[in-house]
Amino acid sequence: MRVLFVCAGNLCRSPFAEGLARLRAGERGLDVEFESAGEIAYEGSRCPSDAVAAARRYGVDLTAHRAHRLTAERKAAADEVVPLFDVPDPIGRGADAYRETYARLDERVDELLDRWGGGG
Repeated sequence: MRVLFVCAGNLCRSPFAEGLARLRAGERGLDVEFESAGEIAYEGSRCPSDAVAAARRYGVDLTAHRAHRLTAERKAAADEVVPLFDVPDPIGRGADAYRETYARLDERVDELLDRWGGGG
């Protein structure tokens, strides 16, 4: 199974969800591939330092991540596309906003993994 997480810029929400899902799926023994992209991403952009710091608390390393723009090919290659627009975008809102957003995504990723067969 191939899963694509999508947000706006592919700088905080979707790359964090991708990294966390990959980590947790591995812990659960799930055979799922994860990718992320952004609808308005600037190809190659780096994650903000607040995003990197907040992700590190969950064991997710965003330092090497570079933004990818959502393309028709990326979307078509995914078995499931998971939009993350219902989770507040923390860009420019400070470290607390990243912590709050990542806590919500932590719950969301676990719910998705449960649904995909890796229950608890």
